[in-house]
Amino acid sequence: MAGSPLPRWAEVWARQEKRASLAQDYWDLARGRPGMRVADVGCGPGYFALRFAALTGPTGHVHAVDVSAEALEHLRSRLDPVHHAHVTTEVLDVETAPLPDLHFHAVFCTDVLHHADDPRALLRNLRATRARLVVAEFDPAGAGDIGPPLEHRLAPAALVEALREAGWTPEAPRALAHEHYAVVAR
Repeated sequence: MAGSPLPRWAEVWARQEKRASLAQDYWDLARGRPGMRVADVGCGPGYFALRFAALTGPTGHVHAVDVSAEALEHLRSRLDPVHHAHVTTEVLDVETAPLPDLHFHAVFCTDVLHHADDPRALLRNLRATRARLVVAEFDPAGAGDIGPPLEHRLAPAALVEALREAGWTPEAPRALAHEHYAVVAR
């Protein structure tokens, strides 16, 4: 399709795919198990949403949410009706509206907050889920070889403070591969 935004999302997918090992790290931090109901907030083209779908298995549910309809179109183009019947998508700006009440066990918010105009509002809106939250961001102490410029990255201490202000009880930040860190909160 000429002028389609889908090639852009294919590039984002490719970048996400290079960090594939993080999906298992996020899943482990969420204490993931088959059959869980999870949300992938700010999923972009959905690479990690599909990884979570494989981990939840067909008895689980993955709700992939993004502010971009085009990103979700890219994800839907990759869904197999047989193997991904347990994946749903929703265009939603979580900075301005909470997630639907789908009784999530875990919520993943990975590489999202550095894009947000109001990260605290987004975290407050996620609080309504009462799920285990896994937030991952690019570490400003990283080399800067991948991801956003170092000056656009959210420091772990700032994330912990933002989570507390939003009503979460955060655990200590954990260093991950690919210049990432994660904070788990309840």
